[in-house]
Amino acid sequence: MKKIFIAIFLAFIITSCQSPKNILNIKVPVNQIIDFKEVSNIRFNGENKIVIMFITSQKEADLVNNFISGNSKKAVDEFEKLKNDFDINTLFNLAGAYYIDKELDKALALYKKILAQKKDFAEVYNNIGVIYGDKRNFKEAIDNYNLALKYKNDLAIVHHNIGVENKVNNLYETAITSYSKSIELNPSDANSYYNRANIYYLTGNFDNAIDDYSKAIKLAPENAKFFNNRAITEAEKTTIYESSIKDYTKAIELKPNYTEAYYNRGIAYSNLTLFDKAIEDFNNAIALEPDFAGAYYYRGNAFFNNQKYEAAIKDYNKLIQIKPDFYKAYLNRGSANSLMQNFDDA
Repeated sequence: MKKIFIAIFLAFIITSCQSPKNILNIKVPVNQIIDFKEVSNIRFNGENKIVIMFITSQKEADLVNNFISGNSKKAVDEFEKLKNDFDINTLFNLAGAYYIDKELDKALALYKKILAQKKDFAEVYNNIGVIYGDKRNFKEAIDNYNLALKYKNDLAIVHHNIGVENKVNNLYETAITSYSKSIELNPSDANSYYNRANIYYLTGNFDNAIDDYSKAIKLAPENAKFFNNRAITEAEKTTIYESSIKDYTKAIELKPNYTEAYYNRGIAYSNLTLFDKAIEDFNNAIALEPDFAGAYYYRGNAFFNNQKYEAAIKDYNKLIQIKPDFYKAYLNRGSANSLMQNFDDA
């Protein structure tokens, strides 16, 4: 029976606290301008790891889909009924389903059982590498990826995952080399372009980053995070926020509950002094993530700049509740109270 190859993409969102160029200014009396930097200036989407699975029957597809949809108990029950009929590829898929269900040790045990029967199963070594990466065991992850390449040296996914592991460990040049090899083997891999772009961004190579994000978008125009991260890079490179706003807007169109894109677009609007629009975006970000400290901070700044000091103070109060050690919130709240002549609270 013909094998159908699928790759399960698992996205891990990270927050990157870069040194921003777009610092909001809060104007205070006597023409003094105070720079209040960010809690976290942007929300930057991180890398994808790829787990390999082979689907050879509808039974296997149903099993995997039950895990992916969160119905793991049903999947396990079905497996118990059918396990005697399952071949090695189906066991391989079950291990992948355990991984999706965050049952890492069960997945690892099953992969090792498979290797006892088929030592040269390269895709198993790839998936074991992913598990050890999740367990923050860099050496075991890389060792297993190298074993995968020993048995199948043209697996682009393995080079991709090595890139992820090296990036996590701040080995940026090595990661770029791995992503480049992945792209060489599979030029249609949008995720390798995207992941390489992330490293170019982090190392300040904005032209290459924008180029790779654009290639990723061309290959996968439905992926909202590609637009989000390109927008961040465009803003860093040019401080022409209108272009970034277009990308953030596209990201939101593709993913209406995209907290990071609302937040990032709010910052872009703030930098254009379009504070009403910024407030609306921060409102949406807070509705989606009620304890989002950065959104309260920047919304408070936007209220401040609109001379809505009471609303600003409420946001600074909430920010202090969430992050009591964030001193700029106290400073901003004091400035707002002074402007309202609430000197006892300043």
